[in-house]
Amino acid sequence: MRGLRRWWNDTAGGLPATFWYLWSGLLINRAGAFAMLFLSLYLTDARGASEALAGAVVGAYGAGGAVGVLLGGAGPL
Repeated sequence: MRGLRRWWNDTAGGLPATFWYLWSGLLINRAGAFAMLFLSLYLTDARGASEALAGAVVGAYGAGGAVGVLLGGAGPL
């Protein structure tokens, strides 16, 4: 365990706190995006929606994300 802690401090210990705040936010954001993979399964199985509706919902989410990136002026990460 001591070797792992030493490796971690040598590798990332000198990074500023701002980096870790941004990294944590990005991690939470990407974890939420990962949950989108299961939205269609949830809609069809638990909520009883049709496959067409589940596809439309996931497609609308993707289209909204694309429009938001274009209007916000940020490129994909």
